[in-house]
Amino acid sequence: MEYPMAPFLTIILLTFATELISNVTLRVNKVNLVEFNDSAVFNCSVSSGSSLSYRWTNNNTVVTQVDDGVHFSDQDAVLTIANVSRYNGGPFLCQVMNGKVISPMMAAYKTGSNITLSCQAESFPTATVQWFFNEMDLGLSDTQITLQHAKENQTGYYKCLFHNAVTSRFSSVKTMIRILSKS
Repeated sequence: MEYPMAPFLTIILLTFATELISNVTLRVNKVNLVEFNDSAVFNCSVSSGSSLSYRWTNNNTVVTQVDDGVHFSDQDAVLTIANVSRYNGGPFLCQVMNGKVISPMMAAYKTGSNITLSCQAESFPTATVQWFFNEMDLGLSDTQITLQHAKENQTGYYKCLFHNAVTSRFSSVKTMIRILSKS
């Protein structure tokens, strides 16, 4: 005997709680670095949130203190990489957590990069998706978008919004993408 599934909508990327982390900002000391000569300093800051912890990734791999030339400071909010190499090419992401909420991740890319953003939801029936850039509807309805040859004016907040028409539930996830000049 088959049993029908109850309608549901679950976003698997972000968990909301009562105390949000807001305005995550990622800064870097400079972008055109000389291999084995220069150091990179990344600073991840937030405007509100308490009991924060930080996790850094380089090209989707967690950065650890045991990696060559890596040093964390300011309770891991600052990442310094001495004598950078081609393996430190990024993109670098800063993830901020407070035990309750995982903030949207922020990524820094060089101009001209191809950037793919994807969003997933578990939903029955299948949820529709809309993409927004700085709260303006992009008119895109796929679970993945690509910014080809990214420009500095594409820096901002990207949000995917899911809607389950049967349950009338909405859920979204937002991330900050920063496009830095190559110079």
